[in-house]
Amino acid sequence: MAPVEVPTEKPVTSVTHVVIFKLSDHFTTEEENRLITNFHSAKDVCRKPDGSQYILEVQGGRDVSPVKVPHHQGFTHGFVLKFASLEDRDYYYEQDPAHKKMKSGARAWFPEEDMVVIEVLNRD
Repeated sequence: MAPVEVPTEKPVTSVTHVVIFKLSDHFTTEEENRLITNFHSAKDVCRKPDGSQYILEVQGGRDVSPVKVPHHQGFTHGFVLKFASLEDRDYYYEQDPAHKKMKSGARAWFPEEDMVVIEVLNRD
């Protein structure tokens, strides 16, 4: 499939980062709550070296949609993080020690095939 050409007349105003994943039934309610709390804490614990926050917004939790099989494909949780810029998103991926710790913990909980990440460039 050929890449889609996206008009770039307007500058990027923010980056929306979406993560969805499957938690299997063997997770306890306590473990699920800890995972949700960890995601929501990202805005506060993920900081630049100067101490400034760079995640604008975090939302998400357990799926409550009435639309189920086959559409949700077993995904149970979703989170949306918003960054002010591609540079902030890159820092999150490549350098932030708090995010690296979160990623290593997540990989211990579920395999990569049980996780989907997509991003959208916002051009308000």
